[in-house]
Amino acid sequence: MRTLKYLAVFAMLVGGTAVAAPAQTPSLTANQQRLADRFQPLAQRAIAPAATRADREALVAFMRGEVLPYMAREGAVVYPLVDSIVGSDGYATLTAMFDQDAITQTVRDMETQVDARDAARFRASTHSLASLLDTYFRREALLVEPLLAGKLSETDVASRVSEPQSGK
Repeated sequence: MRTLKYLAVFAMLVGGTAVAAPAQTPSLTANQQRLADRFQPLAQRAIAPAATRADREALVAFMRGEVLPYMAREGAVVYPLVDSIVGSDGYATLTAMFDQDAITQTVRDMETQVDARDAARFRASTHSLASLLDTYFRREALLVEPLLAGKLSETDVASRVSEPQSGK
């Protein structure tokens, strides 16, 4: 039953104007671009043939210190807003939450792969992570941003996304 309700909500969104003509919220887009711009060189250094443990640790530290907290804020603040706009009881953002879980687990795996003897596994995990992040940010651009842009001012979106996670 839950799956059917989720599919119904997703079908409604795909058929609506929100996905057909995505609006963007500049603060979300800017945050995502900033994270992507930082991720790319760190990932390239971490998987280069001459990569060191420090290079691999730098990528993991960036994910732990910046990307995962950003995603946690979205999960705690932005996704409930999206779900309230759609009236989906959490189903509209369910796949994004699954993406967050997969990204978090991949980062945990990478923490155990920073040694040189695990460089091949780290490289594979980094490629997986890049794909997961791409999917996550695309989903945001097609679902989350259009819904927020249609209901909240950019100032309101920016203040909610930039705030540290709180009990709101």
